[in-house]
Amino acid sequence: MLATVTLPSVGDYVMFAHFDAHNTGTSDDYLNCGLFRSPTDAFGGGGGQVLAGDTSDETIIGAVSTYGPQTVTLRCQNSGSTTYDIDNITIRTHDLSGGLR
Repeated sequence: MLATVTLPSVGDYVMFAHFDAHNTGTSDDYLNCGLFRSPTDAFGGGGGQVLAGDTSDETIIGAVSTYGPQTVTLRCQNSGSTTYDIDNITIRTHDLSGGLR
């Protein structure tokens, strides 16, 4: 888990998570990320290939409808055995429902 945010109430939300990923390993790898409502319920994703020794800025995008307060978690996993340093994490949320439901 990299970060969490709580959606405060009923709504239709679009979320943008952004961070810098530095591949500290010796091999190129893919970083796969998602926004989750539960450990197995992903509603958004993104990521990409990060070359060994390079840094990549990543943006993860998702949209979700909630029927009450909801905690959202940003999680990532790599495809191989390299390691990452991840920093400058931000998550922006936008409620599109205008209080309507």
